[in-house]
Amino acid sequence: MFPVRVAVETVRAQHCLTCAHDGHILIDTYAIVSGATVLSQLVDTVLSALGHPQLAVNARGLVQVNNWKALPFEQITDNQEDTVHTLFKDISGHITLRILTKPSTSDSASTQCITDLKQRLLKTAISKNPQILNSVDNQQIKDLITQIIAGDDPTILNHEQINAINEWLETLDQGDERRR
Repeated sequence: MFPVRVAVETVRAQHCLTCAHDGHILIDTYAIVSGATVLSQLVDTVLSALGHPQLAVNARGLVQVNNWKALPFEQITDNQEDTVHTLFKDISGHITLRILTKPSTSDSASTQCITDLKQRLLKTAISKNPQILNSVDNQQIKDLITQIIAGDDPTILNHEQINAINEWLETLDQGDERRR
């Protein structure tokens, strides 16, 4: 057993949990962690111990050493079944377990309706203005955007792809502002 600083943060609504690196701090405290806890269960275990097991449904763990960049568990080890004792015992006084959470919506039917409506609006906007896709320089990004518009969500978008799409959207927004 050893103490670990824990910061539980909620991610902004417009950010996805896998892309976010920070959020609004809900809890900043310490937890006593059993060395036998496996890394894949660390977030669930700590949130339960803090009295917030409901947050574990949409949560992601990162480890930050001192003031260094926080790293998701996947970047720390390939074996998510390693014990926290093996991974962190010697540096436990220097790490913060950052847990990013995103509150789940209670009305999933309403959320699905809104998602469907957004998809229809997007398809209609693109069908009325198809030349907008011509401004995408990167063919891979253009294919991803076309796939998203068609309603075939890609299984995983990496951080670079999301940034490239966001940069393209910002370019479009800036172009609209100049025309006004």
